[in-house]
Amino acid sequence: MSAKTVGFVGLGVMGLPMARNVIRGGHAVVGFDLNPVVLEELAAADGRVVDSAAAAARGSDVAITMVPNPEDVEAALLGPDGVADGIEGDAVVVVMSTVDPPSAIRVHDRLQERDIRMIEAPVTRSSQHAIDGELGILVGGEAEDLEAARPVLECMGTDITHCGPIGTGSAMKLVNNMLAMTIQTVTGEALAYGLKAGLSLETLHEVLGGTAASNPALHGPMKKVAKRFFEPGFMVRLGQKDLRLAVKYASELGAMTHLGSVTHQMLAQANARGYGAEDTSAVAKLYEEAAGVQIREGS
Repeated sequence: MSAKTVGFVGLGVMGLPMARNVIRGGHAVVGFDLNPVVLEELAAADGRVVDSAAAAARGSDVAITMVPNPEDVEAALLGPDGVADGIEGDAVVVVMSTVDPPSAIRVHDRLQERDIRMIEAPVTRSSQHAIDGELGILVGGEAEDLEAARPVLECMGTDITHCGPIGTGSAMKLVNNMLAMTIQTVTGEALAYGLKAGLSLETLHEVLGGTAASNPALHGPMKKVAKRFFEPGFMVRLGQKDLRLAVKYASELGAMTHLGSVTHQMLAQANARGYGAEDTSAVAKLYEEAAGVQIREGS
């Protein structure tokens, strides 16, 4: 495998460990972020830091964006001193942010007008998976562009799925997050309800874990809640953003997402209550507060 030069724009909770793993994979990383602290951390990991997205993309073989919102993606790619101003030759842009499919298609089309190649590659799983290089990566775009970026993507994830053309990677991510967070939310609801009804948490786990009610949230996020550990694998405010995009896109398609809409509302309430930087499992606190119970070990 020949080493590549990778421009990396967006070095937050997910982006920084992803960039570190690209460096560990033998590639050169040139990074940009608005936060000088994370730039120092990238430099300490043998990355090179620059002062704009354009500078990060200049000379790169692959230019990655990992910023929070659709408007941030557009600014990072197409704004002044954006990736499009610096990228050269046959390099591939990889949008790894979670955006809605219309935004992904719009950005792709504008880059294509400038003869710039792009795939979308939003990620699944948690910040710990980003640290471990075990993300799931959902790709939308041309197969040949995916192959050009694959050596870099393989440094960050263990499961790379080509979902189809531009827009399908984003659609798959929104469907995934809507389902995962809805299951997680209703599981917290059920545990709070069971505790209020006088059942012990041990009994709830024993019975629910052995029936059709068993699910990953019961054995993962709700175990964190029971330990009162809310360090984010995925933050409430980002979950709220993803569910907002999912519900809005579903409405545009004419698809019903009643339960997804309720989950979005619960995430919004959790964010408003000050839990925005906590793990999405913190939504369970709303059910605890309403019932006057706590999902805690020994309860």
